Amino acid sequence: KEAITVARGALREVREAVSGYRQPTLVTELHSARQILEAAGVVCQCEDIAGALPTATESVLAWAVREGVTNVIRHSHARHCAIRVARDADTVMVTVTDDGCGSTPRRRMDGMDGVGNGLRGLTERAEQQNGEVQAGPCATGGFRLRVALPVDDARIAAWSAAETGEP
Repeated sequence: KEAITVARGALREVREAVSGYRQPTLVTELHSARQILEAAGVVCQCEDIAGALPTATESVLAWAVREGVTNVIRHSHARHCAIRVARDADTVMVTVTDDGCGSTPRRRMDGMDGVGNGLRGLTERAEQQNGEVQAGPCATGGFRLRVALPVDDARIAAWSAAETGEP
């Protein structure tokens, strides 16, 4: 019963966000992901080692966490889920991996086999920032969603200075 209540709240939040009422933040989405997954009986492991990011980049990553967790809850029948946010020299990425069995693929849509509206919208958001989305089964079982976006340290430094009011 608790899982249904949490899921309904998450769905309401998704609808509000889609309607433009609020933009998700990465911290909020990671916190919500842990709560939602645990309420559904899925053990959740979160790691965020990406550091400060521009708002637009963070928003796409937050959407990725939201979409990934929604798919784990709705389709995977997973017992474990790992969410990792990390960056290297020029890329920041979020990866959502589960140990579930997935579900039957949806019909072919716009050349994207098995891709529903959530992944399509996430792909559009990522592509607006020259990023990419990979989603599919893992070789060892389960499913993995990975969203990668380019980052520029000079741009992040300028954004951070603007946010704090420093020259």
